[in-house]
Amino acid sequence: MKKSLFLKKINKRIGSLSGFTLLETGIFIVTASIFATVAIPAFTNAIENQRANTAKNTLKTVYMSQRRYSIDNNNNYASNLADLDIAVSALTGFKPLVVSSNTTRVATLQRDDNSYSLRITADGDLVCQGGGCQEISMSTTTNETEIQDTGTSTDVTATSEPTPEPEPKPEPVKKLPLK
Repeated sequence: MKKSLFLKKINKRIGSLSGFTLLETGIFIVTASIFATVAIPAFTNAIENQRANTAKNTLKTVYMSQRRYSIDNNNNYASNLADLDIAVSALTGFKPLVVSSNTTRVATLQRDDNSYSLRITADGDLVCQGGGCQEISMSTTTNETEIQDTGTSTDVTATSEPTPEPEPKPEPVKKLPLK
């Protein structure tokens, strides 16, 4: 008799516990699928834009080094990365950097999957070639730079923003003697 009372209590507890219905589970799966459909491409594009921005900044650095090299070498560009005064690490998702003495492409970076390539010209213009170019933003966020030869050293100055003038110093306050 005790066993049957115990089993009745267990059955009563199990019967009172509720789980998710098939409808609730289906709604969750549909919602998660819609979220994944929207979020995954946005995340992938954000990663690609970050890689492209890193590549563009690397090309700008190489461009500046190429300009310094050309000033010191009768307007000739380096054809080897080792000749430049910078160290460039490997970029994730890109083939090794190619440096050229050609003025139409001073340096080039090619994506591993060959979807696009980025190059910078002797004028400092970034150019994207290939089908993957529409996925990345080609707007530049850094200032245009101008290199001036001062004889023994090279000065790099930003020309897109004027140098702010120093604020005038306030006149000293004169203290009057107390009587």
